[in-house]
Amino acid sequence: MPNLFCVMPMTHFQRNEGGLYVRVIAIQNAKEDTVLFISYELDGAPFPQETLDELSAQYSIPQENIFLIGDHSHEVPVTGERRGEPEHSKYLRPSEVCAATTAYEELVLNGMRKAVAEAMANLKPAKLGYGFGESFINTFREMDHTPLMPLDRSLFVLRVEDMEGNPIAFLLNYSMHNSCVKMDDVITADFEGCVCRLMEHYFPGSISVWTISAHGDIMPRQDYWNIQAHLPAPSFADPRVENNYFKRLHILSLRHVEDAMAVIHRIQCQDMPDAEIRGAVEMLKVPTSPVVENADGDITCLGGDVTLPASIRVPNQRGRMPGIVGEAGKPIVPFELRMHMCRIGQLAFMGIGGKLYNQYKFLIRKQAPTGVETVVLSQDSSMLSTLSYVLDDEMLLEDARKGQVINPVAGVRLGSIGSCMKDTTQAMFAEITKQKQG
Repeated sequence: MPNLFCVMPMTHFQRNEGGLYVRVIAIQNAKEDTVLFISYELDGAPFPQETLDELSAQYSIPQENIFLIGDHSHEVPVTGERRGEPEHSKYLRPSEVCAATTAYEELVLNGMRKAVAEAMANLKPAKLGYGFGESFINTFREMDHTPLMPLDRSLFVLRVEDMEGNPIAFLLNYSMHNSCVKMDDVITADFEGCVCRLMEHYFPGSISVWTISAHGDIMPRQDYWNIQAHLPAPSFADPRVENNYFKRLHILSLRHVEDAMAVIHRIQCQDMPDAEIRGAVEMLKVPTSPVVENADGDITCLGGDVTLPASIRVPNQRGRMPGIVGEAGKPIVPFELRMHMCRIGQLAFMGIGGKLYNQYKFLIRKQAPTGVETVVLSQDSSMLSTLSYVLDDEMLLEDARKGQVINPVAGVRLGSIGSCMKDTTQAMFAEITKQKQG
C-alpha cells in the first residue's frame, strides 16, 4: 500500500475503516452485448477515458455500455486529473505527495482490471428483477432557498440471481451525499462502503454496488437518534459506538439496508436473455456569454440576468470550480457535462458526470418514453466533465447575490441548464429506444 498519509489531506492518519474496494457487476444478453457497472470507493473514477479505451478494446464492449461510478466520499484519497477541478492536480503538490498519489492510482487501476476480469470470467445464466421503495434517511442541505421539487427518497434495487434463485449481485441507487463521517484522521468509504459490506454480510457470496443519485443539495439526516434500525448489527456496523459520526453512519446504513430488503422481498426476477442492451453518450454543452465588468467594478453575469456590485465581490469559498467572477478578462470555462445512458430491456440507466441537484432527477425521469423506467447515477466518469456541481437556478442566484458565482456557471443564462438537459435527455432516449435497422 502506498504512503496514504501523503495522499490524504489530513494532519495525522490513524486508521482505515473497512478498506476501499472496486466492485464490478457484468450483465450480458444472449447476443453477448455486455454492460459493466464498475464502482469505485473513491469520489470519482480516476482516468476514466483511458479506462474506457482499455476495457472497450480488451473486452469488445462499447464505451457507452461501461459505467465508471464514484461514491463522492469525502474521506478517501484524491486521485485522477479533473477537468473541472484542476486545483486538485497531484502535480501541484509536493513531489512525495505526487509520487504517492501515482502509486496509489496504479493500485486502483490494477484492482479495477482484476475485478473486471473476474466478473467477465464468471458470467453465468442469471435472472434480473428490480423494484422501488423509500428510505427516509436523507434531507435537504441547509440552503437559503426553497427547492422547487420535493425531496426524493426513492430507493431503487436491482437484483441479479442465478437460475436457482440464489443472489449474485445487487445494485442500489439513492439520492444522498456520501458524507456521514467528517474526520481528519480516518480513511473510509463512508455510507456507500458500509451499506455494501452490510448487503454482502446478509447475502453471503453476492456483490453489492451502491450508487449515488441526485445529491448536490441532499445530505444524510443528522437526527440519527430518531431513526430505528432492527437488523442484527455485525461488529463493523455496531450502532453502539461512542463516536457520533460512526454512530450516525451505522444507524443510517442499517436502516437503509432494512429498507432495501423490503424491496428485495417483493422483486420477482425473470430470465431475460433477449433484453436489448444499447447505450449512448452525449457531452451536454450549455452556451455561455461573457462576464462583463464596468468602469465601477460592477459585474454582469449569468447571461446578463444578474449584476453584482463591486462591494460584494468575494473569492470563491466553495471550491467547486476554477475562476472567480470579477477577474477582468478571464475567459469563461466551457460548461460541459457528460451524460451517459444505457438501456437493459425496459430499464434505462442515466449516468451524469457531476453532482446532480434534486430537481434535475425529476426532469430526466419525466422525459422517459412510456414503459421505460429510469435510474439516475451521478458521479459517472465525472472527471470528463468541466462541471462539478450541477446547480439549479435558485442556487445560481443565491451564489450570485453573495458574490460567489464562479466559472463555468458565471456565463450561463438562468434556465439554460435545465432546458439543455431536457433536450439532450430526449435525444438520448430516442437513440436507445429506436428500432435497429435490418
